[in-house]
Amino acid sequence: MRWPLAMAIASLLVAASDRLAAQAAPDSIDLRNDCRRARQLLETGRAGPHRVEALSLIPLCGPDAVPALLSVWSAPPTTRSELEILVTSTRALVTQHLVQTLLTTLQRTDLTSVQRLAGMLVLVTYADSTVAPNFDVFLAPRDTVLATHYGHVDHPFIPIMQDALPVPVRDQLTPVLEELAEGDPDPIIRTAAEVVLRSLRY
Repeated sequence: MRWPLAMAIASLLVAASDRLAAQAAPDSIDLRNDCRRARQLLETGRAGPHRVEALSLIPLCGPDAVPALLSVWSAPPTTRSELEILVTSTRALVTQHLVQTLLTTLQRTDLTSVQRLAGMLVLVTYADSTVAPNFDVFLAPRDTVLATHYGHVDHPFIPIMQDALPVPVRDQLTPVLEELAEGDPDPIIRTAAEVVLRSLRY
């Protein structure tokens, strides 16, 4: 990740942690109002200067955040910087609706490689909370990607909200990855699927 971008995302996450402290107080009017505005902005799909702020805030808005994230994933951002924030925010909430939408995103050949990879990055962390790879892992040349063993994070990724799932994410993700690795038209997605499959089976 480029350093200026890393600093910007870090700043957003620090601000989000302050919001989380406010969320502990059920009567936080400011947080409720901010969440309402964030949901409205994300669900309408409007671009604008406040969209990034809304994406970073939305995980702190409880179950009502899920419809907003589903709306965003139905037409994912096109810029890598915005997708990186979307990945981080979506990792914080685990529901079957999100899992199914991310699986669909990963299989959509009308999307760019980076948009599809964004869905894969979230699903990988859903499947194994000790890993959180970034785009750079999969956007290198094929030989480099195939030689990659993305490492484990120091502490497992703990979602803010996690529903009980009917089937473990690993079991839902594996057959999709097998199909992609065998014949997806996008070579970046084919290679990424091979690497993730290897990691899931390790």
